[in-house]
Amino acid sequence: YCRPVWRLFRRTPTLRRELRALQACRARGIPVPDIVAYHESGPEAELVVEAVRDGRSLIEALAEPGADRGRILDRSGALVGRLHRAGWVHGALYPQHLLVGPGPDYPVTLIDLEKARRNPLKRRTDLARLQRYLAPHLRDDEADRLEAAYGAALHGTGSDDREPGHSP
Repeated sequence: YCRPVWRLFRRTPTLRRELRALQACRARGIPVPDIVAYHESGPEAELVVEAVRDGRSLIEALAEPGADRGRILDRSGALVGRLHRAGWVHGALYPQHLLVGPGPDYPVTLIDLEKARRNPLKRRTDLARLQRYLAPHLRDDEADRLEAAYGAALHGTGSDDREPGHSP
């Protein structure tokens, strides 16, 4: 359970929060898993989402031989920038929450949104956590590349700020 301020002292199932975040992201064209079912009965809640086919964590994708690391980082930074531009923060953004599909497009899907909320003031915290956990796995100027893709998507100036087949 979580206790949002607007509900005073009433508890809200964490999965209801995740459901709302998934729906909001999907409505804005941010790639997230498809919702299969949601059921809530008393204190019990159940959320079923489709598996992300062929998705591997950002770190695994970067470590894959022959992977286009620049393209993967561009896609990942752009996805986080789009999430933040929509006014949402992930709340617990780690490299394993960005699932990267196979090349050459390397589609990226955002998962595990149970701590997501609308709070644009927490953008830097969200991005800083991702960068901190990615740092040991990045080479030379790759951190700058991730930051540049993020900034371009956040401000809506990037050409790579949309996933193929998704609209804003």
